[in-house]
Amino acid sequence: MSNTISGTKVFMNPLYQGKVDVPEEPKIAPRDVKASSGMMSGSELIEKMGGAPKSDFTIMGKTLKTNSNEYKAALSHLETYQTKLSKLGGEVGDVRTRDIQALKTDLNKVITDADAYADKHAGSSTKSDRREVMADLKAMAQKELQLLDRLGDLVNTKGKGITVADGLVLLRGGVTDASGYNKDLNDSIIDKGKSKDSFASGKANSVSLISYGTEMRVVKSISKEAEKLMAGESSSGFDQSDMRTAARNIASSNVAEKLGIGKTIPMSDIVVHNGQAAIAMKLAKSESLILKTDVPVTDQKLVQQYNHEFDKGWHDNLKGYGVTRTENGDWTKKQTGFKDIPYTGTSNPPLTANIQKGLLDLQVADCLMAQMDRQPENIFIQISGTSAQIIGIDNDMCMGKAMTDLEPTRPDLKKTYGGPPPLMSREMFDKLQAMTPESFKEAIGPEFTQEEVDAGLSRLAKLKEHANALKNDGMIVDNFETWKGIDPTSGEEMNASDFLMASDFRSYVKRDQTTLNKIDVPIPLDLGKH
Repeated sequence: MSNTISGTKVFMNPLYQGKVDVPEEPKIAPRDVKASSGMMSGSELIEKMGGAPKSDFTIMGKTLKTNSNEYKAALSHLETYQTKLSKLGGEVGDVRTRDIQALKTDLNKVITDADAYADKHAGSSTKSDRREVMADLKAMAQKELQLLDRLGDLVNTKGKGITVADGLVLLRGGVTDASGYNKDLNDSIIDKGKSKDSFASGKANSVSLISYGTEMRVVKSISKEAEKLMAGESSSGFDQSDMRTAARNIASSNVAEKLGIGKTIPMSDIVVHNGQAAIAMKLAKSESLILKTDVPVTDQKLVQQYNHEFDKGWHDNLKGYGVTRTENGDWTKKQTGFKDIPYTGTSNPPLTANIQKGLLDLQVADCLMAQMDRQPENIFIQISGTSAQIIGIDNDMCMGKAMTDLEPTRPDLKKTYGGPPPLMSREMFDKLQAMTPESFKEAIGPEFTQEEVDAGLSRLAKLKEHANALKNDGMIVDNFETWKGIDPTSGEEMNASDFLMASDFRSYVKRDQTTLNKIDVPIPLDLGKH
């Protein structure tokens, strides 16, 4: 909603407390219009071509020679396309067919012009770079045409304020279900002073810390295709050409909600940031269990070695060492520290019990979703007194179609995938048993393939069987602080901490406590920051 007062638009946004005066945007020249991030703007084409098209040669108002006809035509039709798209308001589902067809016509003309340029200069060695630019322009236009044809694939768009330009961005990011799209979180309300791009590195794409008015979000760009998958991820059945990252994150949140642990995997919004589809994750009000710091390299032999390799340009070697050269020419190396979290032990029994329940509840959700990237860095913890809120972030790598069982085929995945837990809380057991195939399919949404859905249903059935087996063995826990179990090997009675560490079943508790036991001096837990 906006009003205009003395030439200034006053935008009302629910994320702001009150009004924020935003000056009207200046008019943009046609060559600078870039409504579609998947196509060049006119200015970008000119820059890549090394300059603007040559003017025609005229004398006394009569054109004696025309120059750069094909380049001029491609530039003109490109600018026309971007301008038309920028002016195409209204929701994507309400746009007239003839308006979409007009956009397609402009793109087809761009393709024709690019081909004509390539044909005209096919034998010119001096224009090889420009021919490559035109080839890139043609490829962009062809992809854009495909996306325009797929606008009808977008579902749940009604009332979301999604324009054709927005729809193209979402499709380019692999999003077809727009139910999670949030128009209010947009670049026009970002507080740049409180925001930080390249805030952290995700598995595939850039991660930014963005201040949308009064609300902070961790924003991670997404793309339809993954540049590279690790071998273990590939074996889980992810389609590198259609990752559907947003769908996997949102499905994880919805399933967690169904299992009664909605705060453990907070819901993400789908947004458009810097012309790309992205997921905006709610900022975890806690700290990572792992802290990485830059430590100065003081060994002079190593410093000499690094300087020598730097001077030689052997940067891959330096990257392999994990070292970084500062502006002052000094060298630092990342050092990983682990927080002194009471996963087990008797120093704080109520807190330890809450941590164990939270981690095991998360493990159940991860096992059901086949979440393959639950490394310690993707677990946050928020502690208040003796209560602990576990938070799982970065939920991209789940719902692989090959994960029909509860265990992965590759042993290396067991480091980041929990598998079926050795103990289960009573609340989680009840929620899991109440989940039906229908409620599971409703929670994950419409963007998954039938193979992925079938694999998920297979895991649901087998996880329920596992839970019933735990129940029969007395492994369903009402209170982790007081629970006692029998060690199947020794026959001795054990508390939850000892049992989790002795169990053959993996758990996040055992994994992270084992790592912590190897640390000489763990980082003290600052309860003021958790």
